[in-house]
Amino acid sequence: MTPTFKKANDMKSRDILKLMGRFAGRILFGLMLSNISACGNSTLTDNSAFCVPHDFSVVGSAPGVTIYERTWAADKTDHKDYVQVIDLSSGASLEFFHGPIQTSSSDNPLMSREPLEWVWSTFYMDNDQAFCLANAAFFNNDLPLLTTLAYPLKVDGNIVSYGYPSGEDPHCRGCPKMMLHVWENHAVITEYDKSMLCQGSSSDCAPNIIVGNSNNADRRATDLAGRTYVGTGDRQGDGIHELVLLLSTSNATAQQATEILEQSFCASQSMMLDGGGSTQLICSLDPDRPLIRSSDSNPRTIPQTIGVLSAASD
Repeated sequence: MTPTFKKANDMKSRDILKLMGRFAGRILFGLMLSNISACGNSTLTDNSAFCVPHDFSVVGSAPGVTIYERTWAADKTDHKDYVQVIDLSSGASLEFFHGPIQTSSSDNPLMSREPLEWVWSTFYMDNDQAFCLANAAFFNNDLPLLTTLAYPLKVDGNIVSYGYPSGEDPHCRGCPKMMLHVWENHAVITEYDKSMLCQGSSSDCAPNIIVGNSNNADRRATDLAGRTYVGTGDRQGDGIHELVLLLSTSNATAQQATEILEQSFCASQSMMLDGGGSTQLICSLDPDRPLIRSSDSNPRTIPQTIGVLSAASD
C-alpha cells in the first residue's frame, strides 16, 4: 500500500495516550534465549542458525521483532549500528511503501520523494504494530522532487517499477544485482532474474520483491558511510528462512556491513540496499526522532521505504 503522507510534527498531544498504551504491551520479547552455545563473538541459539552477538544490546522488542544496537563509544562520531530481527513465521511482517506515482504509464514511473518522518507519521498512526521504518531502494538522486527507481520493485503482487530501462544504474555499472523475495511467513535472497518478476502471488512468486546489489558491490565499498543491508536467516535450521534481518548503520564499509549480518547475526544471505545519505531509521521506541539521520546537510528525501510491523499481541 502507499500511505498518504503527513508531516511528523502534525502529531497531536493526544497521540501520547496511544503511544503509552502501545508501550504497555511491549515487554522485551526474546531478551533472554535459553539453551545457548558459543558461536564466535556471538551466541547461537540451540537447534537454530541464529546468532545473538555479544557486542549488541537489545533496545526494543515486540512480538516477533527485536532491534539490537551497538554504539562505538571510542569513535568521535559516536556512530551506532542497528539490526532489526523480524520473525515472519510469528506473524511479524514487512510493508513496502513508495511515494505517490506521477506517471503510471511508464515501466519506471516518476514517484514523489518524501522525508522519512512524513512516511513514518502515517505508518505509525495507522498501524498499532508499527515498529520501525527504514530507507530501502536505490533511486535517481539527481532528480530532487520526483524520481525514478534504479531497480525493480514489486508491492502486494503488483510490479511498481522495472527500474532503469538499461537494467544498469549509471552510478554502479556492472554491479551484480540481488533480489529480496518476501512472502507472508518466509523470505529468500537470490541473484537477480527478471523472469522472477511475476505478477500476482504464489508459492513460486513472492508478492513483495525489492532489487538491490550484492553485499560487496562497488558503491564506495571501502569508505565509511551510511549502509542499509538486508539479510535472511533460518532460526529453526530447517531450510526455511523465516527471519529477515535489516541493518541500518551510520558508518561502515561494505565488508563491515556484511560481517555484521553474516558473522555477528549469522544471516544465511545478505544484500545491499541504498546507503550513504539515504540511510535513515526511525522506530517506535523513539517515535519523534530518527535513530539514524541522513548524513546529508539537508536530510535526504527518499521515494521508497520498508516498514516493519510486530505480530499482533495475544
